[in-house]
Amino acid sequence: QEKERLRLSKELHDELGHSLALLKHSVRSIQTKVSKTDPSLHDQCDEAIAYIGEVIENVRRLSRDLSPSILEDIGLSSALEHLVESVGKQYSLEASFSIDEIDHLFSKEAQTNLYRISQEALTNIARHAQAKEISFLAKRNGGSVSLVIEDDGKGFDVNEVKTRHPSRRGLGLDTMSERAHMLGGFL
Repeated sequence: QEKERLRLSKELHDELGHSLALLKHSVRSIQTKVSKTDPSLHDQCDEAIAYIGEVIENVRRLSRDLSPSILEDIGLSSALEHLVESVGKQYSLEASFSIDEIDHLFSKEAQTNLYRISQEALTNIARHAQAKEISFLAKRNGGSVSLVIEDDGKGFDVNEVKTRHPSRRGLGLDTMSERAHMLGGFL
């Protein structure tokens, strides 16, 4: 699954990102030609260029979300900080965090699992909790690590969600629980 995510991430970044950059350049080129003849078209080109820029940023975000190359670039602890900050910004949430240096404690595969658990939890909060604040704690406790992710949202009944028919419940909690189990932990 991670290999497929990496492949999709690269496709998004390389192919779609490149195509959008060319499109943005083309619109700029058109803008220089039409601005002399029709000023209103100049403004429409500005709007199109701004929109293409937003789409490019969304593609970059999706690419990063699919394959957290950020783990390779800056390490787990810094990647978690970046994740909390970016989810806070993207969803207009007040975000706070305290993250111990835990990179050296885990293999690359385990780091990916921890990152994915955090990513899913924060995304669930942003999409469903109607929260205004999130708090993220990654604390080293001797030979173990605790992730504590809290919000001030509406909450939910875990048992009620777990007893729903599979077609009415997402995969998020099950996936997070499975990833935690793979790490020798629990959710």
